[in-house]
Amino acid sequence: MNDKSASNHPESDTEIQALRRRVAELERTVAALEQERDVFKHVVHHAPAFISRMTPDGRMIYANATCERLIGKTTEQIAGTNIMPLLYPGDLFPAVEEYFKIAAEGGDVSDYELTIESHTGERRVLAWNSYHRFGADGSLQEVVSFGVDVTDRKREEDERRRLQEEVIAVQAATLAELSTPLIPISGKIVAMPLIGSVDAARAQRIIDTLLRVSARPGPAPRSSTSPAWPWSTRRWPTRC
Repeated sequence: MNDKSASNHPESDTEIQALRRRVAELERTVAALEQERDVFKHVVHHAPAFISRMTPDGRMIYANATCERLIGKTTEQIAGTNIMPLLYPGDLFPAVEEYFKIAAEGGDVSDYELTIESHTGERRVLAWNSYHRFGADGSLQEVVSFGVDVTDRKREEDERRRLQEEVIAVQAATLAELSTPLIPISGKIVAMPLIGSVDAARAQRIIDTLLRVSARPGPAPRSSTSPAWPWSTRRWPTRC
């Protein structure tokens, strides 16, 4: 009996050594995964984008440092609280309600622009992209959102659009003036030389120009004794 038990020890020792090597390998794997997790956590927390995790009813699960600066509170301070009325007060709230409605229905909310109010009262425009986590029953469980501040870009776009509209207006006014030129012939006669085709728009400009000129008060009537032309009083040399 003792001989038989002793003969099993080498096999047991081999199994134990194999298990120890396996445990050590798993520990190294876990350590590597934890290190990688910590790197990703650091990147997410300090990313310049707004990254948050929220329940469908607006309760905060997580907010990265960029979100915390916007809100003015840490994740620990706002975890489990509904911050939607704080970030989207008054007239801003219906838009975020629509956002969560689309998300709950599985709709596309990529680059979805929402105006948000910071804890200082400043309003910023954020473009959101979201990942939606659904439960086994198909109901929305969590919304993971990534927001980029596009306020300055939109201001630049609005300014560029305004300048473009001004240029177009000036060009249109110049075109209208050049396409309907008026040359005064006398106090009651004007000439409008027309070159090129006359479409409906140009015809309307011609009519508008003529009506505008005809509506202006005319010059005082000439005296019957005044010469009609300035050169009519010139003395011409006579031939012998």
